[in-house]
Amino acid sequence: MGKIAQRTVPHDLEPDVLRLELVELGDAFRAYQQRTGPDLVLLAHLHERKARAFALWADVSGDGSLRHEAKRAEKAAQTTREMHANRGGQAAGDTVSGDGPVVERLLTRQQAVHARTVLDYVAAHARRPEAEVRLAVLMLTLRAARAGTGNITGQDLTGWLPGNAERVLQHLVADGWLRLPGTVAEVMASRSEDPTAITVPTLLPERPRPFGFGKTTRARISG
Repeated sequence: MGKIAQRTVPHDLEPDVLRLELVELGDAFRAYQQRTGPDLVLLAHLHERKARAFALWADVSGDGSLRHEAKRAEKAAQTTREMHANRGGQAAGDTVSGDGPVVERLLTRQQAVHARTVLDYVAAHARRPEAEVRLAVLMLTLRAARAGTGNITGQDLTGWLPGNAERVLQHLVADGWLRLPGTVAEVMASRSEDPTAITVPTLLPERPRPFGFGKTTRARISG
């Protein structure tokens, strides 16, 4: 008798080869958790084995929750393969050819799609061509992407736009793209303990939603 995914493998489970596979998989996942570093190829293989084993277990037992677990394992295997491919600088399913350098990707494929969506939005909504304005629109868009509002500090702005932050902020307010609760000077003086709440009208919930990503993805794209 063994355990896998907090489930006990019945000692009389048939076929016997399935019972042995489930027990071995439980041991293999526990051994993987003891590793000092990740091995995404191995982890994807384990998830694939789990998906097949749980699907067969569902067939012989009639337990629908096992079928659900099998589908989760299949999805986990796909996600893990994509993570491995992104680390190696190739799309999942691609083959490696040539001896070129390996590029470590900073974003997953889906995060890259979101990033392109944000850049398209910036290209359409930055009303001035200056690079500083476009950068400010990009960063403030990411801050306000979820609900049309977000918090910034003077330190944020001077970090993005040293020497130009106040002028750029004035432009965005004058163009109507950005709303502030007070003056630009007050925003520049705000600190992390008392940030300024900004509003980007085109991103408010009553407007058509240009983005569909959450806080974690937004932070990763921002970084």
